Amino acid sequence: MPVANDLRRFPRFFYPASALLSSEQTLPALPRDIGRSVVLTKDLSRTGIALLHTDQFYPGEVLKLWLPCGEKQLLVVRCKQTAEACFEAAGFFV
Repeated sequence: MPVANDLRRFPRFFYPASALLSSEQTLPALPRDIGRSVVLTKDLSRTGIALLHTDQFYPGEVLKLWLPCGEKQLLVVRCKQTAEACFEAAGFFV
């Protein structure tokens, strides 16, 4: 459901699903394993998505997601720790 008083361009919707993830472009000072991992999606809009993962991502990283609705690339814009070994990352589709 859309959130009241949300100033986003498009509403976001609760979207619980599993997805595959790989790191497409990382930061030069942060080499990552290119392997795939499973993430849980949290919410979705026309322009972006929020997901939960055990690794921390940084703004500027590009991730490749394989969702039930298709394959997307995500530019990470924020990531915060929500619990021990659980990070919520969000970004825009590119």
